Amino acid sequence: MKDRFRTLTDTLIVTYLLITGWAFFVTMTHIFPIGPLRPIVIFSYGMMAPYQGSSAVNTELVVRATTPEGTTVLASIDHYFPGLHGERNSRQLLEQFADRSPEKLEPYFDRFLEQFLALEAGQGRLYSSATLFSEVWLRDPAGYDRGREKGVKRTFLSQYP
Repeated sequence: MKDRFRTLTDTLIVTYLLITGWAFFVTMTHIFPIGPLRPIVIFSYGMMAPYQGSSAVNTELVVRATTPEGTTVLASIDHYFPGLHGERNSRQLLEQFADRSPEKLEPYFDRFLEQFLALEAGQGRLYSSATLFSEVWLRDPAGYDRGREKGVKRTFLSQYP
């Protein structure tokens, strides 16, 4: 019985390593498999997606909300996107879409701002409007936010209402 269990676990581990290795190969070459294992390899490839690219800049979504009194405040959206910087930014910037043109993404950003205002109102933070920006700054070896001190490029994405 122990031998069967050992053989089964060894087979599962070797299969996992082969599929992960194949997915790594796909990541490096973009040569996709054909055949019955394609869905499994594509899934494993997708799990490697956050590690497939890097850039010289940091990017973050920023919401500037206006209170009923007319004051503009920087509203935190981090708690709506739990996770580490890379995963959070990947979800915030809708990187799962092949067509990331502003026209295609605008409805999603509009919907996010609508939901943001409703959720914030539920927490007792009332805003009359919200504007969504993308902020981009150069990476700095001293830390994630350190490059912001040297300058930020802000791009308008959406406003609601």
